[in-house]
Amino acid sequence: MATVGKPCKVWSAARHVRKSMIARDLQDLMKRGKTKLSFSDTEEVKIVLEDDGTEVDEDDYFQLLPSNTIFILLGKNEHWKPANAGSNVNNQSLDEVDFKHSTEVDGNSVDSRLVDVTTRIRNDVATLITLSNLELQLVSECDTTTLANLVENTEEFAGSLQNACQRYLDDRESATNAVELLKLYHCARKGQGQRKGHGDNMQS
Repeated sequence: MATVGKPCKVWSAARHVRKSMIARDLQDLMKRGKTKLSFSDTEEVKIVLEDDGTEVDEDDYFQLLPSNTIFILLGKNEHWKPANAGSNVNNQSLDEVDFKHSTEVDGNSVDSRLVDVTTRIRNDVATLITLSNLELQLVSECDTTTLANLVENTEEFAGSLQNACQRYLDDRESATNAVELLKLYHCARKGQGQRKGHGDNMQS
C-alpha cells in the first residue's frame, strides 16, 4: 500500500508565501517545498518550525510532528524571525490566499481567517484535508449563504462543504479519544505490572 503522507504547510521566510502540501517524509517535504516556494533544486535550504524556529533535520522527528504543522523554508542568507518582527502590513502576500478579499460580505463582518480558508478551498477543494481543527470549525459554523459567497458557489455546495468539515472534525475527535483511552489503558497496565513486581519482591 502506498504511503499517503502527512498534510503540512510550508511558508517563505517572510511569511508572504504560504502553501499547503502532503509530504511522505522530510526529504519529500524539502523537495516539494522547494518547488512550491520557487527555490531551485540545487539551492540549499533549511527547514524550521514556524512558531519557534527550531530546525527540523531528522526524519524521525518530522514523523512525530502533528498534521498541519507549519514549516518555514529558509534560503542561504535567510534567518527565522518571530511572526511579528519587522512585519509590514502594506506588503501584499503572494500566498495562495488573496488578501484583496474584504472582511465584509453582504454587509456582514467575516473573520479574516475564514476568508483565508475559503480562498484556499476555492482554489483547490482538496485543501480541506490540510485544515486545522479551528479552520474546519470556522467553515462548519459559518452562515451557509455567506459561505456560498466566499467560495463563489451555490448554497448546496456550501452546505455539503460544511457537512464534510463537520464529519472530518468528528473523525479527528474520535481518533483523539481513542488515543487517550489507549494511553489510560497503557498506564493502568503499567501500574499493575509495577504493583505486581513490588509484591513479588516483598514475598521473596
